[in-house]
Amino acid sequence: SGSFYPTYIPDAGREIVRMLLSFSPPSGEVALLGEEVSSTQLAEILGSVGVRVALAGEKKEESIPQVRVQRTKTQFRQGLKETFEWGRSHGVSVAKQNKERPPKNTSKIKKIFLALGVVLLLLPFVLLGASGASLLVGKNFLLKANTGASKNAAYLAKGTSSGASWGLGIYVALPGVGRLFKPFFSASNLIERSSEILLKGVALAEDMGDLGEKILGDQVYDPEVYSQEIYLTLDNLYQDLGFLDGELKEQETLLKTATGWFMQQGDLTDLRTKILQLKGIFAEVPKLLGKDKPAAYLLLFQNNMELRPSGGFIGSLAIITFDGGRLSDVNVQDVYSFDGQLKGHVEPPEPIKNHLGEANWFLRDSNWDPDFPTSASRAEWFLSKEIGKSVDGVVSLDLEAARSILRVTGPVVLADFGQEISAENLYEKTQSEVEESFFPGSYKKASFLTALARQLLAEVFSLPREKNASLGKSLLDNLEGRHIQIFLHQKEAQRAVSGLGFDGSFQTPSCSGNCYPDFVGLAEANVGVNKANYFVNRTMSLESNIEADTVSRRLRVSYENSANSALGLSGRYKVYLRLIVPLDSEVGEPQVGQGQDISSLTPDIRDSGGKREVGVLLEIMPGQTKTVTFSWSSKNLLVFDQSGEYRLYWRKQAGTDKDPLILTIVPPSGVIATPSLGATLTNDGAFVYNTTLARDLFSRVSW
Repeated sequence: SGSFYPTYIPDAGREIVRMLLSFSPPSGEVALLGEEVSSTQLAEILGSVGVRVALAGEKKEESIPQVRVQRTKTQFRQGLKETFEWGRSHGVSVAKQNKERPPKNTSKIKKIFLALGVVLLLLPFVLLGASGASLLVGKNFLLKANTGASKNAAYLAKGTSSGASWGLGIYVALPGVGRLFKPFFSASNLIERSSEILLKGVALAEDMGDLGEKILGDQVYDPEVYSQEIYLTLDNLYQDLGFLDGELKEQETLLKTATGWFMQQGDLTDLRTKILQLKGIFAEVPKLLGKDKPAAYLLLFQNNMELRPSGGFIGSLAIITFDGGRLSDVNVQDVYSFDGQLKGHVEPPEPIKNHLGEANWFLRDSNWDPDFPTSASRAEWFLSKEIGKSVDGVVSLDLEAARSILRVTGPVVLADFGQEISAENLYEKTQSEVEESFFPGSYKKASFLTALARQLLAEVFSLPREKNASLGKSLLDNLEGRHIQIFLHQKEAQRAVSGLGFDGSFQTPSCSGNCYPDFVGLAEANVGVNKANYFVNRTMSLESNIEADTVSRRLRVSYENSANSALGLSGRYKVYLRLIVPLDSEVGEPQVGQGQDISSLTPDIRDSGGKREVGVLLEIMPGQTKTVTFSWSSKNLLVFDQSGEYRLYWRKQAGTDKDPLILTIVPPSGVIATPSLGATLTNDGAFVYNTTLARDLFSRVSW
């Protein structure tokens, strides 16, 4: 086992000093040795203080060298104790060591590896969630015309979905449990495809902005090149959306539900339809922009504070000309300057003669038909008769469209009137300028609107590039809300414009089989020769009862005139109101009520273009609220023991904005019916839509 002679250093030091200072220092070698201990004793003593010693086994003991031996006095245990105490007093930490590794360190390592494993397992799902969120954010940015942010979000969605797809692909390949991960793998692929579609949408918006710059710029360019590029992008988008639509239909219910957060199936179908129509327009853009010969268009500025059936009173107009793809001329004029050149007599419609007091018909009142293509054609006819000018189409915009454009351009200054016009004060300033000191035959209101139209067009033409997308978004919203309407002579382009719903036409719906197509619309005409519509608020409620062989409807329209009573007749809302319903409708006697006072009205009934018009004259003085009620019914051949459908199209009048409405559809008793999205089921079994008429309303009930 061997022996050891642990020596206490202080003892050794004292012995060395003593020998050096003695009169007779030792000759030869001296060995300073402490207490003799065996290897076993050494291991036990060290183990008692936490120092582990491994014995290597038996070893032949070596003899002490033949030298003088000097023994030290301190025993091994005592020396070891004093050594540790000295170390602690000088800040040296001496930790005990156990014979086995601490379980605490092992636990930490296990937790680290476990956490790392969980992170790796969940990473594909984290990336999947991030990609879906990025895609949604990118879509919202594009809808807000922020193409830069939308592009960044789309790239992020594409990258994270690609990473998620790679990780989930490994899970799908796992035997036995791989099928559990397949829906998530499919979702990552769909998001990646959708992000690529979003990037194409951003590129499309940027290309349209570039084309707009070329149209309004001074540089010569080929509109065929730009329109063809946009056309091809639209074609690719149409095909990609078709593939995406097909893949979505094949997915499981969970994935379909999750996809619905981004886009409903109906939205996807509607988007494809719009893209198809846009293709039709851009195929004809070179012709529309005068590539081969100049193209001229009549631009009507309609003041919807004096509401008319297709938008508002035509106070001013412009003839704009495109040549070689560029806007070459803009000529803004007062409408009275044109009307003053009309030769001969044109018989007006009876309501214009009886209620507006006009014995002759002029361009300023040409928009009497709520169907814009009809009114636009009539405006062209007057233009030709008054100044001998023909055009290739007509575009109208009202003050709401002007206000939304001002939100993009910022305020404009009308130097001649000393006014700064902004989106916030447009209505008030216009109201003040056109009504102050106005008298029949005065050109004051037309001059103000003409100056506003000129300055607004100038601002649009000089708009910075970074605002093009916002302007495009604003124009699209106004087209959908019927604040801008388009009528073109180019048939293919007009067919596409009509398909998009941008032409302002009054279309009657149709359906086949066990289906009833219903529709309703209102056409208001302010015949009070004032701007009282600024003060008018309207609310509407329609109830449609589907009975065994009859469809009965009741429409209530409430008008509140918030004008100050001190305005008197200048604040009166004198309106010729027409209800437009199916031709086979049996119309009851309209009634008008103010509080408990209810009286009957004698309507003008006229049939035209497959529709029945019911006209009444109302007057709502400042501070008054009146409600007019229409009732009508039609025969139906619906069979309720077979699958069927009732469809209702509620047309929004041009020039109005987000009027509140309540639509109630009551199916036959005992019939289990299902409404379209957005309806609320009442205790009486009726379906109620509580919304605003910002756009046309389409609703249906099926059984």
